[in-house]
Amino acid sequence: MVLDAVVNDDALGFCMFDSGGRLQLWNEAFLDIYAVPHGRLGTGDSFRDVLRVLRSAGNALVAPSQIAE
Repeated sequence: MVLDAVVNDDALGFCMFDSGGRLQLWNEAFLDIYAVPHGRLGTGDSFRDVLRVLRSAGNALVAPSQIAE
């Protein structure tokens, strides 16, 4: 299955949101690439919440306040 291959690819960081902008799926590589501690992301987290977690891990991304609703 293609989705399984992508999610389990150690070199490819992956996360997926639903149509409401809520986190549904991510892989270990995503956490490793962005130095996100395990347990900091959860299913249903908003896109803004994920950005906050990424920024708190030291990633220079756009501020959550700069994202349109």
